[in-house]
Amino acid sequence: MNILESQVTDLNYLAESPIAIPGFDNMNGQQSSESPADTGAQSGKKRKSISGEGDSTTNGNIKDREGAPQTRAKRKNRYISIACNECKRRKIKCNGNTPCQRCGNLNLECQYAPNCCTNGFKESEEFRQMNLQLTSLQEQVDNLYANLNALRAGGGGSGDGSVHSPMNRYNKPIPKHSSFRGPTSSAFGLDVAKNTLHNMGYQGMADEGIITQDPTPVPSPPPTRPRALPSISVNGARAPDPLRSINREEMIRLCRVYEEEMGLMYPVLDIEELILHGTALLDFIDSAVRNGLATRTIIKELMISILSDMAFRLFESVRESADRTLHDEVVEVKSLPFLVLVAIYHFHCDEEALAWRIIGQVVRMSIELGLHRRDSFLKVVVDGRERMAITKLFWSIYVLDRRWSFGTGMPFALQDSDIDPNLPEPDDSVPYLHVMIAYSRIGSKVWRSICSFTPIPSTAINTEELDYLDYQIVQWQKTIPIQLQLPAASSPPASSRAIHRLQILLYLRANQMRILIYRPVLHSASAIQEHLRHASTVVELAKDTIRALTHLNQTTDIYRVQQVCFNYFLISALAVIFLASCHAPVTFSSICRDEFYMALDLVKGFSNKSFVSKRLWKTIKGLKQVAPKLGLSPASNTHVNGTLGANDAHSSAALAMAGLAGHEIAGLGGGFDTNGHGGGHGMANGTGSSPMTGNQMSYEMTNLFEAAMGVGGHGGFGVGNGIDGASGAGDTVRIGDHVLDLLAFSKSSGFQKLPSFKDHLSVFEEPTLNAFAALGQPVHQEVRKYIQEIFKEDTQYPELLKENEEVQKECLLKEGDWKNHLPMKIGDYTDFFAGINHARNAGVMFRGPENALQPNYTHVPIGYHGRASSVVVSGTQVTRPNGQIILDPKAPGPKKPIFGPARRLDIELELGCFLCTGNELGEPIKVERAGENIFGYVLLNDWSARDIQNWEYVPLGPFNGKNFATTISPWVVLQDAIAPFRTAKLETETSKSGELLDYLKEENNNTGLNINLEIDLTTPDGSTTTIGKVNAKNLIWSFEQMLAHHSSGGCSMKTGDLLGSGTITGEGDQEMGSLLEMSWGGSKDIWLVGMETRKFLKDGDEITLRGSCGEDEYGKVGFGECRGKVVSAITY
Repeated sequence: MNILESQVTDLNYLAESPIAIPGFDNMNGQQSSESPADTGAQSGKKRKSISGEGDSTTNGNIKDREGAPQTRAKRKNRYISIACNECKRRKIKCNGNTPCQRCGNLNLECQYAPNCCTNGFKESEEFRQMNLQLTSLQEQVDNLYANLNALRAGGGGSGDGSVHSPMNRYNKPIPKHSSFRGPTSSAFGLDVAKNTLHNMGYQGMADEGIITQDPTPVPSPPPTRPRALPSISVNGARAPDPLRSINREEMIRLCRVYEEEMGLMYPVLDIEELILHGTALLDFIDSAVRNGLATRTIIKELMISILSDMAFRLFESVRESADRTLHDEVVEVKSLPFLVLVAIYHFHCDEEALAWRIIGQVVRMSIELGLHRRDSFLKVVVDGRERMAITKLFWSIYVLDRRWSFGTGMPFALQDSDIDPNLPEPDDSVPYLHVMIAYSRIGSKVWRSICSFTPIPSTAINTEELDYLDYQIVQWQKTIPIQLQLPAASSPPASSRAIHRLQILLYLRANQMRILIYRPVLHSASAIQEHLRHASTVVELAKDTIRALTHLNQTTDIYRVQQVCFNYFLISALAVIFLASCHAPVTFSSICRDEFYMALDLVKGFSNKSFVSKRLWKTIKGLKQVAPKLGLSPASNTHVNGTLGANDAHSSAALAMAGLAGHEIAGLGGGFDTNGHGGGHGMANGTGSSPMTGNQMSYEMTNLFEAAMGVGGHGGFGVGNGIDGASGAGDTVRIGDHVLDLLAFSKSSGFQKLPSFKDHLSVFEEPTLNAFAALGQPVHQEVRKYIQEIFKEDTQYPELLKENEEVQKECLLKEGDWKNHLPMKIGDYTDFFAGINHARNAGVMFRGPENALQPNYTHVPIGYHGRASSVVVSGTQVTRPNGQIILDPKAPGPKKPIFGPARRLDIELELGCFLCTGNELGEPIKVERAGENIFGYVLLNDWSARDIQNWEYVPLGPFNGKNFATTISPWVVLQDAIAPFRTAKLETETSKSGELLDYLKEENNNTGLNINLEIDLTTPDGSTTTIGKVNAKNLIWSFEQMLAHHSSGGCSMKTGDLLGSGTITGEGDQEMGSLLEMSWGGSKDIWLVGMETRKFLKDGDEITLRGSCGEDEYGKVGFGECRGKVVSAITY
């Protein structure tokens, strides 16, 4: 019977796919119309080969009815379901005879279990039921074979091999009607602001609904999900089952990931049983592959373990099963967990409305089964252990229904009044679910308060009701078990990452429910004035939410792993800030500024295809269009054409609010381009192109918000920068969003007010900054101060640039009018090893904690000579290097390398230092004068192939593992610009004890650099994750000490020489400057946006380094970007 059930199951799968199934055709290519029952009707009987009976045989061949010889197929041994007691005891094969072969040969007593073979058993009811079931299964097999033959004969199916492409899911048809947005959704608060702006006189604000209806100026983003494997290959066979690409270890890992990320919250599955089931399934697949059998993907639960390429492929393989289950007339309890996982999957794909829709259907199925009533529940579920599991399942469904209803602002599928008050609830073994049930019940009351429909709407706010609901949430928060309460900063951290995640989620949910309670007071200026205390409370809650998310992102990877979940809190908090700023700007705008910029840092990591990103794009677009009408002229955020307009705080806040509301402000004309500039005056021409990454959106939002709040945007390059770098047009300086062509400016008499420089103007005719650098620091400082004066609002020389439109057109370059190239012609490049935390981490990995640092490390600045020819400018692609690698360094026996592409491609976050002057051969540079030889600083990424490096570095150090690429930023930040940001270096026992040798001793320790650095990793699908943030003060050697040591033996240093600091790593887990440390030698995953992981870089990954110092907009100094994208290795 098991064999027949397996046949029916597999044939169901095959019949649903109208394709040619190999293995069912006879030798002549004709299709067989016989079922296994027809061809093997005698398979259950003893068969003997008797000469002259049946078909005649000759030399092992069998003749068919026409006499054509055919090769006899190899017959497998018959399965014997009956064994004697002795064979059963020894667990060996029995031939079923009496006596069996083994017992007969050994003269043993051969006995069979009672009733196994007697006529009495055949007359029993059990036998009759089994016989009926076998007959039914055989009929199904026959029917399925008939269906297959019919499909073959009729050429069923499309025949074109077309598949259901995943791209279709993201090129969705534009809905005819906007989606409903209820009062609990983040969009609702933004809609209120739209109405406010409408009443202020800003007409024509289109409501785009959930999906942007008007086309953006550039093509739509590509699909988020990877392309699915086609279901039909070239030869007509079905593509490999996605489960075949998962081995046992990976399956178990994915299950554990699911349990940590979702199972602890919503225990709809027994993960241990799932692992056992998955193990058995993989064993079956392995066996089926070995025997050439068709397989089917039935492990539906595994598809949602992790949102990735494999998750999508698994989901596609069970999509039809999910649809059938949703439309099946018969409802079964066992199908509910599968559908819950389908809903969770859609939520993590940023399809919350679809998740809400599916979980609502699951709720109705639960009601149909009677799981919401105690008496029917006890009848449906009899087994005690099963009751516990179904109890957890039902209440998980209940909580998810509440959660996604609040997220979408649409009603619950199950009301509290429909649930039996005596219905069993989960025990304390699932504490998160237990507290969330109580939370959801309070949420039902909040929903009735703010969402209930009344025939006569009332604008009056019942503060007593709001205070009582708030009191209930506060009391609920106090009842959370101590292990799930977010600890104070001084308390010990959570016992595990998973527990910390639950703690922060419960903390944010408490904040969110209180925000929903009090947010109605922000819906009008009069309500805020009347209930200022409540308004201040909700604003503080929103600020606290943003601070909590920022801290979470800085200290763990939890936020990055499940952004879709946390972004609901983020956008809701942003909506509160903008509501308050729109209706009471004087009271709230200034106090919300810091949190607004914290939120923008989180925006950088948004997936560029998500709903959140689309709404933020509408934000930027709306701000650009409404800005001129609010008095912000096209050049009002610059320092060239005068002071800023629109000082009215209400208008400024309304401007910011208009965009974040996600509504296009059409028909207003004019606007800013993608860089925050306006048209005209040769400053920039707006392209209107849609931002494609979170970083670009964050940049746009920063400029526009600063314009709205009455300050200029600088894009990281404040007036403090001064001379910065070189462009494709020659030497340039960048301040804010402006790039000044120094050669063109000098030819237009721009330096006429600096007579001391008139004899040096020719230096700007050089393609690099070497000639200018060689003039020395006094000249650098003089020119820098002069350029800063030119760009001041109250400049002494307005006729040179500010009021000279012709010079502006000639000398101020627009975004895109320059191309990055190396700012200096590099003669030599030396990379040091001054980051002690990186050195210690690497040492612990390779030598153990007792020998982490070499004895000489704190006495001498360690360095190696790199390849100047491999130093490239930001934006240059990096080809994955080939080299000798050891596939398994830990394997016993002699090591034998192979040659091929590096598999452990890494980065190193560093600072670079360019020299302006040098020394003669044999004359060292003293440490106290070394600073005079430094021109300026750049960001530096020392790309590293760890597996190549590991094999070659003994005994002479790095070679091919380091010499293939080093990327630097194009803008050189002058030594003079960095001077205000000097800070103390890290001290070591050597420096503290006075054991440091005299030639390296500095007058004071404040020669470190207080520069904030960060690393972004952008995956091939465009999702960006900030994977590291660290400060440059985590170096034990200053560049002055490095230069003094480098030249101490008489080495000649030249203008344009480049020194690297070595990898900069801090002391925290989120302050690491290399993937080697983040993955701890490849032993753990680095979590990225969209549930992706890395240990080392993949082809298509892009790394971006950023750096800045200072906080005030005029004192801020930016380094720009140091960016490189990995491309595939060259094939030998």
